[in-house]
Amino acid sequence: MVTASIGKAIFAATVSRRLHMSGLYARVPLVCVPLPVQSRGARLRWCREHANWNVSDWARSCLLMSQDLLWSQMTSV
Repeated sequence: MVTASIGKAIFAATVSRRLHMSGLYARVPLVCVPLPVQSRGARLRWCREHANWNVSDWARSCLLMSQDLLWSQMTSV
């Protein structure tokens, strides 16, 4: 039993049932396929290279990526 902020006791099953009725469900995470050693090394290298980036670095990077995406979409038509 859980005591609500309004001072009433509520059963956990009631909370769970109400959340379920509202469309909120508990999800079990999917099992991930392990990364190959080469991919793990590349990911670690990328993380270390970008560990000290500030907001302007990320903004510039996102701008470049969005321009590349736009260019690839325009040329694929």
